[in-house]
Amino acid sequence: MTRRSLRSFGIGEGGGSIVTGNQLVVPDGSFRVWGSRGEMHLSSSRPSDVKIMSLSGSVVRDFRLDGDRVEPLPSGIYLVVCEHITYKVIL
Repeated sequence: MTRRSLRSFGIGEGGGSIVTGNQLVVPDGSFRVWGSRGEMHLSSSRPSDVKIMSLSGSVVRDFRLDGDRVEPLPSGIYLVVCEHITYKVIL
């Protein structure tokens, strides 16, 4: 599972900014995700929007998570986005 993400910084106005550097975004521990036996386990200590996507980019699930949830999914590699951080989960 990958728990790192880069956030770009830029200068300029509007959409024409110039990227000047990157900052490592570290998860605060309020969200956890892991795979086990064909199920994806998700846990959040606060309400969070979650997207589960396939490697092709299609959205498999999109929901608001508050607490624990188990999603049965076919074997594969999934990207889970929560709070602007992307996690890779292998089932």
